Amino acid sequence: MQFKCIFITMFLVSSLFAQNTLYVSSGGSNTPPYSTWATAATTIQPAIIAAATGDIILVDDGTFTLTANISITKGVTLRSRNGYLNTTISGNNVTRCLYIDHASAVVEGFTIANGYNPSALNGGFGGGANIVSGGTIRNCLIRNNQARDGGGVAIQNNGLVENCVIRNNRADNNNGGGFGGGVRMYSGGITRGCLVYDNVSVDLGGGINIWNAGTIQNCTVVFNTAPNGGGVRCRNASVMENSIVYYNAGSNWQVSGSGQIFRTNLTVPGTPSGSTVVAAPQFFDADADNFRILQTSPAVDLGENSIVTPGATDLDGNNRIFNTTVDLGAYEFTTTVPTQVAPLNAATDVSIDVTLSWQSVMLASSYNLQVSTSATFTVGNTITENVLTASYTFRALNNTKYYWRVQSVYSGGATSAYSAAQNFTTAREYVTVPGWPIGGATVFTRTPVLTWYHNTAIPALLYDVYYSPNANLSGGTWINNLTAKTVTLPALQEGTTYYWFIRTKLASGAVTSYSATANFVVVNTTLQPLIPQLSYPFGGETIYTPNVNLNWWVNGASTGFTYDVEIHQTNSFSGTPTYTGITGQSYSITLSPGTTYYWKVRSRLGSHTSGWSALGTFVTLPVSAPLKPVASWPSGGNTVYTVNPTFYWYVNGVSTGLQFEGEVSTSSNMQNPQTFTSNGLFHTGLTLQSSTLYYWRIRSVSGTTLSAWSDVASFRTYGAPANFVLVPVASWPIGGATVYSPTQTLYWYLNAMPANGTLFDVEFRNGALTGNPTDENINARFLVKNLEPGKTYNWQVRSKSGAMLSGWSNQGSFTTISGASNVAAPVAGWPIGNPIVYSTTQKLSWYMNGPSTGLTYQLIHANNPGFNNATTINNLATASYTFNNLSYGSTIYWKVRSTDGVTFSAPSSPVGSFTVYNPANLYSPLVGGPAGGVAVSPLNTSISWAVPSSVGSNTYELSYSENQNFANSQVIGGLTSNSVVIPELSAGKTYYWRVRSTDGTGNYSDFSGVGDFVTDGITGVELENSLPTEFSLGQNFPNPFNPSTKINFALPADLNVKLSVYNTLGEKVAEIINGPMNAGNYSIEFNASTFPSGIYFYRIEAGVNIAVRKMILLK
Repeated sequence: MQFKCIFITMFLVSSLFAQNTLYVSSGGSNTPPYSTWATAATTIQPAIIAAATGDIILVDDGTFTLTANISITKGVTLRSRNGYLNTTISGNNVTRCLYIDHASAVVEGFTIANGYNPSALNGGFGGGANIVSGGTIRNCLIRNNQARDGGGVAIQNNGLVENCVIRNNRADNNNGGGFGGGVRMYSGGITRGCLVYDNVSVDLGGGINIWNAGTIQNCTVVFNTAPNGGGVRCRNASVMENSIVYYNAGSNWQVSGSGQIFRTNLTVPGTPSGSTVVAAPQFFDADADNFRILQTSPAVDLGENSIVTPGATDLDGNNRIFNTTVDLGAYEFTTTVPTQVAPLNAATDVSIDVTLSWQSVMLASSYNLQVSTSATFTVGNTITENVLTASYTFRALNNTKYYWRVQSVYSGGATSAYSAAQNFTTAREYVTVPGWPIGGATVFTRTPVLTWYHNTAIPALLYDVYYSPNANLSGGTWINNLTAKTVTLPALQEGTTYYWFIRTKLASGAVTSYSATANFVVVNTTLQPLIPQLSYPFGGETIYTPNVNLNWWVNGASTGFTYDVEIHQTNSFSGTPTYTGITGQSYSITLSPGTTYYWKVRSRLGSHTSGWSALGTFVTLPVSAPLKPVASWPSGGNTVYTVNPTFYWYVNGVSTGLQFEGEVSTSSNMQNPQTFTSNGLFHTGLTLQSSTLYYWRIRSVSGTTLSAWSDVASFRTYGAPANFVLVPVASWPIGGATVYSPTQTLYWYLNAMPANGTLFDVEFRNGALTGNPTDENINARFLVKNLEPGKTYNWQVRSKSGAMLSGWSNQGSFTTISGASNVAAPVAGWPIGNPIVYSTTQKLSWYMNGPSTGLTYQLIHANNPGFNNATTINNLATASYTFNNLSYGSTIYWKVRSTDGVTFSAPSSPVGSFTVYNPANLYSPLVGGPAGGVAVSPLNTSISWAVPSSVGSNTYELSYSENQNFANSQVIGGLTSNSVVIPELSAGKTYYWRVRSTDGTGNYSDFSGVGDFVTDGITGVELENSLPTEFSLGQNFPNPFNPSTKINFALPADLNVKLSVYNTLGEKVAEIINGPMNAGNYSIEFNASTFPSGIYFYRIEAGVNIAVRKMILLK
């Protein structure tokens, strides 16, 4: 249980009268006289020795672990800087914590814990503290200590323990003793205003033991244990007043000797002479260690005022006397006016669906809430009583100004005063009118389009649409945050009436109005399975790969359909499906080479089936024995500037029909490899570690026959510098691409392995970019965005790790088509996967997985994968195109779009590619790295490339330039390997490069595509902050917040860190971090969307450093 640290203000006031202040901090320089935090003593005892009578020793947050007890024998004040939640004195179970022997000595605001004082040491008095001849301990938590006498604290000859929580301490019988598990008063002394619970004594006084003339005032003594006097044991002239002694184990209390005085106490069980009440005290929540008393408690207003010192407070800092008479025990029952949280006073544009919230008041059983359109609460009043939580939600308020206030209600009927009236103004009404379908209209689709409109000019608004099959609007569905005044509903139930309305919101989310309810009827049709149409392959096509996707479509609604496929190597069909239960409109099968196949498909809905489709045929290409491949790139120990490289290989012969298996390992003997398969001569998709040497090999597969492995190739991934945040590369859509969908996924990648915990920020705008992110802390390398038709969008991305930010990526841009496109994209057929083709005449083929009537095609081809300087061929009437007179050794990349004459589809996928055989081995190389704008060191830059086939004795010629058109380029010729190291480039420049092969007699291949990279400076990054020199915990921002805020802290060294959030009851409600962290500056986002409004505390433990700050959640 946590308690209010009320003494901080008193500390500051009393400090004004101190003679001198000395400082103690683990981060101090330990320089006498310890007069500043910078020169603070690092342990407590030297500061006490240096102090004079009247001085204050101020102790910083943290845990101070002792090897010998702290001794205070002069009139000084030892005070924590921020209260006992933040500063601990620990005996480490080897020594008593405190020895106090001066009437003017004061100890305030510490957790005193783990003290140990057996009988052989210091007389066995006091495990946590021993007050010898006067002195005061105030506002402390005394816990988990052990001694022969006075496990928590012992008072030998006068002294005061005041407003402390004393729990879980123990008094043991070590050659005598075992007196006072929590407190032992030997001769005089006062224990006042303390909560004493869960302590144990093996003999006398589990909670408190008085030997002679001690006094107990306004204490709560509960759940302690001892054979004699489990709660309190009083002897000889002892005094107990205004206290609660309740259900302690053993005997609740015990009296011996004579002269005791018991006045106005509550004791259960048992009643010493002079006790007033024998009844349950009615604690707020004893099971949760909350021993505050309810208003209905018999302990309320029962005490003796004469023993209360002027200005006294209870454990919560409340005035000790409330309602004219003091209560029994450590807590005074008081009423508390709730603190209003949200909406903020005088807020405007507040939602008409508003939640009023306030801080929860401990002990309150409910609240009364008043809302009015009058500041005097006399007009338009709404009085809501018996609100059981600290918030209340109103729906569909009027669009006007409101006033509100709230009061606490207690179980005994007491009420607090009302809070001061606050006001808010709801948002202006923007009337939204349902457009279509309305009035019970019949719609002839299960996915109707709803529309709505406004009769007046409006700002940018958001819309939520609700639809339900019930007239009372129950059991419906919301579609939220629409920006257009239209929405397409998902498939509805046929023959059903639906009811719908629109909720209109400002951009902030504040609700401004609800529309009237409209309705419509979905026509009742009976869905029947339809005969599918074959799309590919069906007309005798040749299949060049060892597996194929069979594709079909149906000309109508197909919701709930499954499909059966029958396929044979002869034109003989039994009507029994070969494959059943197919849920999509395609199916992949593995083929035998050199075989003619026949196939057909039917649809199924429940127990009903359609007729079989028309017959389709295709032929697989015969393949010879698999050939041993050659690993082309990366190889030769080249440096690769990406952790997602594309692996290239070739075979010295025909590769058509072959599959390939690859292995990548950090071991030259290929142990524990990553593996991949491919139907082409390259593979992309593995993610590797940066700054690592890798080995890889490849083999071909024909059926069940495997070739020998290729020779092992090696390469090294680029290593990023320390404290490096990588600049991402915007991948798609970029370059002014056209997008054909109302949603688009933005993709990016990193050219090296990022640090753990790397996140991304994206800026996405319909207009110029500003450098301010619109989407933050993305834990993926993609982001889905909703689009509007006919717009041009720009975007960029950056990475972040802790407080470090990379620069922004290259800028991506794209344009959405005006209006929706109903034209489907083609699927690339052959050639794909970059095979070698042995003719300068090559036919390209593709297919449509759906209706193609009325469509024509646009073919786009280039000699580079980025389609720079591409050629476009329009108005192709058939799903094929034949190249003639291709250049030997050239590599062609191609894609195709379909069009209905108005709009174009998205490009086909995958991108097709192939290389034309060259008898002279002059092949156009393929770009390896660095490429894609990666940042590299300007020193010893390694450029490397792949080749699609053996080049024999031919060499390479590399050109590189700071100009994209290769003006003033540098040329390096005569290269015999597929890489070159450039010793030194200019720092901070963008370079472009390309390469071609030559036979040395004036014959050249085509150039490769263009690779580009940026040279960095020293590290290629600039840290947002240097490493901190000291620990700190910043104030969260924003504060107040809803629902997210950022918490900043600094670690001067590598430390174990625990960052937690607590509510005002001291309950941990969230643990944000728990584990080791590197030195650095951190900014952590905390999302409280599931928490109620109120005050919270965030607490960090970093090594020995502990700090706590307050934050306010306003919803």
